[in-house]
Order: sequence, then C-alpha cells, then structure tokens
Amino acid sequence: MLERIWRAETDLPYEEIPQKILQHNLYGVDLDMRACQLAAFNLYLKGRTRAEDEGADGFDMPEVGIVCADATIAEVDGVEAVFEEVAGDDEEVENALRQILDAFEEVHGLGSLLDVRGTLGDLFEDDSDVGGVQITLGDDPRESHTLGQVLHSLRQAVEEHRETDSFLAQDLRSFVRLLDILAQDYDVALMNPPYGAKGRMPNPVQEYVEKTYTYYPEFYVNFVEVCNNLCTSNGRIGMLIPRSFMFKRSFEDFRKDFLGKIGSFDFLAEFGLGILDNATVRTVGTVLRSGEHTQEHGSFIRLEDPSADLKESVFTTEVLGGTSGEVRRLYRVELSEFSRLPKSPMSYWTMDEARALFEDSPFVDADVAQIDGDSVADVKTGLQTGNNPRFVRNHWEVSFDEPFYPFAKGGTDAWTLPKTIKTIWWDNDGAEIKRLSSSRPQNTDYYFREGLTWTYIKETGRRFGYYPEGGIFDQKGPMVFPHTHSAWAMQIVLNSELYHGLFLSLTPDREWNPGDVGRIPYDPSKIETKQLEEQAKSQYEMFVSQR
Repeated sequence: MLERIWRAETDLPYEEIPQKILQHNLYGVDLDMRACQLAAFNLYLKGRTRAEDEGADGFDMPEVGIVCADATIAEVDGVEAVFEEVAGDDEEVENALRQILDAFEEVHGLGSLLDVRGTLGDLFEDDSDVGGVQITLGDDPRESHTLGQVLHSLRQAVEEHRETDSFLAQDLRSFVRLLDILAQDYDVALMNPPYGAKGRMPNPVQEYVEKTYTYYPEFYVNFVEVCNNLCTSNGRIGMLIPRSFMFKRSFEDFRKDFLGKIGSFDFLAEFGLGILDNATVRTVGTVLRSGEHTQEHGSFIRLEDPSADLKESVFTTEVLGGTSGEVRRLYRVELSEFSRLPKSPMSYWTMDEARALFEDSPFVDADVAQIDGDSVADVKTGLQTGNNPRFVRNHWEVSFDEPFYPFAKGGTDAWTLPKTIKTIWWDNDGAEIKRLSSSRPQNTDYYFREGLTWTYIKETGRRFGYYPEGGIFDQKGPMVFPHTHSAWAMQIVLNSELYHGLFLSLTPDREWNPGDVGRIPYDPSKIETKQLEEQAKSQYEMFVSQR
C-alpha cells in the first residue's frame, strides 16, 4: 500500500521507494532491544528484496525509526550542556525536558507509556497551526514552533554533541529518538501490548499510569489511550488484546468513549482461546478509528467456538465465503445499541428483542449494580469468618444441640437444591467471629432469611437454588432476597434459558458477580407467580427425593 502511494504521489524511480518508506513511514518502540533488532533486520530484508525486485543493484539501509525504550542516560556526559543549549534562557522548557528525563529514569518498564505530549505539549503551539519549518538551536523554542520541531532540534543537538560511540552516548541518542517518535502524529498505530492489570504492574509504573492516564490501570487499555493520542483524527489503531474490556465493569468508561465519543470500533474479531501460544487468555483482534463520531456501525466476527486449528478455515469459508453454518459469524451492529444494556457490555450477538427487555424494567438489584432503576430484591455478599478451620465444620461433625447453623458457600452446584454440607459456629450472635480483625460479618440482618443462592463460577447457566430460612451464607455464596416477590418463582425465572441468554449478554465469563445478577431485568408484574411457585416446589421435592 505504501509503495502504491509513493508511486502515485512522486516521480521517484521504483527501486528507491522501499528505502524512502523505511526512512519516512515506519516507526516503532519496544522495551526489548532484541525485538527492536529483529524488527529492523526484517525491515531491511523486505526493503532490500523489494528494491532488488525493481532492478536495484544494491540497497543502503537508512536510519529507521525503531527505538528501544530501555535507555538509561543519567550518567551521560554532555546531557546538561545539550539541554541548556536547546532550552536557551527559558527555564520552563529546560525543566520540562528534565521532567521527562526524570520520569523515564525513575520508572523502569514504562516504554511508550511515557507521556511526552502531556508533559511538554502545553509549552508549545499545536502542530496544526504551524507549518513544517525546522527550527535551529539559535531559535526560541516557544515562538511559533511545534513540540515535534523542538524535539527534532533536541535530537540534532544530541547528534552534534556526541564525541564518542560509547554505550552511554548511544543510550542518549535512543532516549531523544524516543521523545521524537512519541511526539509525532500517525495515521496508523499497531500494538501487541503486555497483559497485566493493577496489582501485576510494577508499583512505579502503576503510580505513573494512575496519575497520567484516564482509564483503569491495565497495560493494554492504557496502550490504546496512548495510541489514540498519537493518531490523527480518523486514524486507525490495530491490536490483539484480551476480551475483558468488552464486559468488565471496570472498563465501562473505556467502552463508552470508544463507542463514539473519542473513537469507534471499525472491526472486531473474537478469537477466544488458542491464538497465543500457551496462553489461557481469550483474545480479540480489533481495529479502532480515532476521533469523535467517526463511525456509527462496527463489524464483529465470532470465532470463539472453533478450535485453534479450525479458526482460519471457518473464517475463510463462513465469513469471507459467505457460507452459512450453524453459528452466525458476521454481525453488523450500530454502536449506540451497546448502551441499551447497563454498563454498555459489547455483546454484539444479543438480539434486539433481548435488549428491549432491559428498557423500562425494574432490575433484580439496581443499587448493587450501581445503575439507575428500581429494584425487586437485595443482592448481598455474606460472611467472611477470617478463620474457616476454626469456625466451619461439615454437618456430620456437629451435634444439633450446639450453635452450628447451615452455611451456604455457593459450591459447584447450587441449582434448585444447593448442596449445603457446611455448618458454622454462630454463638451469641457471632461474637467470637466478630472479635477477629480478619473477619467480615457483613449484611448480618439477612442471616437466617430465605432467599436464592447461586454458583459463582460455572461454565453454564442453571446456577440458582432455593435456600430456606435458618442458615447463614458465605462471601463466596452470595444471595438474592426478593422484596415482595416469591423466591420460588424467581428461582425458576433466573434458571430459564431466556435468562441464561440475558446473563450472557452482560458477561460471557464464568463468574457471575453480585453486580451482574443485580443488573438483570426482572418485572414481577409479567410473571405467573403461582404457576411458577408450584413448578419450583415440585422440582425441589424431586431433587430432595433423589438425595
């Protein structure tokens, strides 16, 4: 594509174009020096091959815009002189350059997350208001010049001050090239970022991300924000990342912003497992378009279910070839449709009729879901003892005259009749447990009440079971307590195929958190309570008879 552009827009001989592309069109940043070296070598091979195909006798590799971001330059001789010369008499510019240097030195592993524009941008005029005039070291850097031009000047100064080819001098040049690259505008940004969230980031990196960027600390989400800042309006951002951003509540702001506010989804392919070697993360490949209101619809491809060795053939035959299979593969969705569901999960497969059920309906528990709307139940998380070996026993280990009570812990199967084999010591209103600093006896007003418990982690639906009054529930066995509606009837409804589909529209993950249960629509006025109660009790009795 780049070759075709150069051929159409210039009169250069075709054999010279590969060198120009490497020199002017391709840039990259990586923390791993070996990755940078391999990338540069591959570009050399491709450039040389293309040039020779067009009749070139040889190929001179130009200086390419690939830089390793692990440079350390604190002890490089001449840094002070270079910064002083670039800044002139302007202490603000010099201090800003030092601020970037300090940030880069103090945060190992920051790489392209270094916010060059945010630190220096307010000191210079916007690029769009200024022509492409290159400044010299004698110019005032703040007078009618862009940030990019000032950094070009800094790069020139470094080149002029290098007296040796020592490793330290090379690090200085790499650092300045990094600043230069991260201050430019790009039409396309591609990335395969590291996967790591808050708690797995190095502490200095996490602190920098929380202070500098908008979204929850998650490497790949923060990299998207960086790329969006570097791209021109209507530019493209391509990436292979985990699918967690599509559904997790912590990424709600990110989803809403890229559903039309500051960018939009051009294309998304859900690959599932098997794309990355030895990785258990479910991935998506997506292309974002940078800029406000740039795209009203997005294309979504479902390739999660085929095994790794069949994904390519399924894509070729069913998506590109248009052959219909048992599973619909290609969806064209209006991006505003995602906002019809609470928290805007990107469940592109959800039918319009299912989305409509969320509108003008009460929810199971809007408060715990942190959404607007009426609630028909309370969803509560239970007791954390702080010392289970001390307070929890199997029911056959205790006698009925002791203050042990049934203890619901969720378990692997809570459907209809939860398997409650655990009991908990709760003497004198749990005074002994409450004395422990590690315990959390939360929502005690709901202890000993009837309600519904559910299996927190499971691959399928049918998770809810009736829990009669007289017991306590664990933090891993949260419960639903209907206000006035029948718990028996609610159990049947929540275990239905329809509601399994509604749950999947909110989160296809195995974990159903209290917030996920709380944002499920539930309108008692549309439910045949008496009939469902009879069905639920009959089913419950059948399960009891089989135990």
